[in-house]
Amino acid sequence: MTAKLYNRLRALKVDNPHLKILLSLGGWNMGSQKFTKLVSSGDNMKAFATNAMKYLHDKGFDGLDIDWEFPTRRGSPDGDKQRFTELLRVLKHAFYQEHFVHRNKNLMLTVAVSANPGVVATYYEPSKISQYVDFFNVMTYDFHGGWENYTGHHSALDGPDSEPFTVKKSATAWANHGVPKSKIMIGIPFTAHTFTLKDGNHTGIGSPTIGAGRAGEITKQKGSLAYFEVCKLLQQGAEGHRLVDYHVPYLVDGDRWVGYDDEKSIEEKVQYVVNEGFGGIFVWALDLDDFSGVCGKQFPLMNKIKDTFAHLIG
Repeated sequence: MTAKLYNRLRALKVDNPHLKILLSLGGWNMGSQKFTKLVSSGDNMKAFATNAMKYLHDKGFDGLDIDWEFPTRRGSPDGDKQRFTELLRVLKHAFYQEHFVHRNKNLMLTVAVSANPGVVATYYEPSKISQYVDFFNVMTYDFHGGWENYTGHHSALDGPDSEPFTVKKSATAWANHGVPKSKIMIGIPFTAHTFTLKDGNHTGIGSPTIGAGRAGEITKQKGSLAYFEVCKLLQQGAEGHRLVDYHVPYLVDGDRWVGYDDEKSIEEKVQYVVNEGFGGIFVWALDLDDFSGVCGKQFPLMNKIKDTFAHLIG
């Protein structure tokens, strides 16, 4: 199955030879334990770099994305903050040496990092990391969710001073810690976050809740919905609203409160990226867009990103 997927990805380069395909290692479910073991010695890191390069070249990838969630947390000791930087240095050095000595293609190195403005300097050494990576995927989503007892939007672009988590605050925090804006990629979720309203009433942000919202018919995961499921709810008469100060929409479906991104909110996020000189956009995830056209056209969110960039920068 994995081999077939790799083949399908590589085939995309027939239509677009400039396409870069990176392999990502990590994620929330992987946790910290394996990364902590990896960075526990220089020998481990060097061996990993050697094996990673061979695998990437053998499978036709253009680089590696490290998604450690998170150094110094979830069982990771404080020293992993510095050891994570060292891992990236070892990888970048190995990639550089192989490119110039053995004339292999120059592999890219990227990192997926927390969007919490308050932990940028706690989990990471931002300006040092910046020397070794091509760009940072700042995961500007999952700001709020069913683990809380009140409604909150998980990917608001902006908000009042009392709102600690917004795209603007996250991106600014990374830039203020020495990362060039051109290396900062902003994340846009194609997934919605849902809550169960405590008393059925809602006032936008801050309404009392009693946990995550019920699962969708297709995705079957409590607390979240795909955008194509959001479209269907709106078609079936769910009550849609906009959080004007936050620049994002939400809907109410019975006792379920659903925060999501739509074409309008995505257009505003792309405009922000371009106007402020950030590097670009990444999404989570393609298969959660409306790929079958429930909303009326296929891949409306991905196309809105592409079209807005085309309009703003050509």
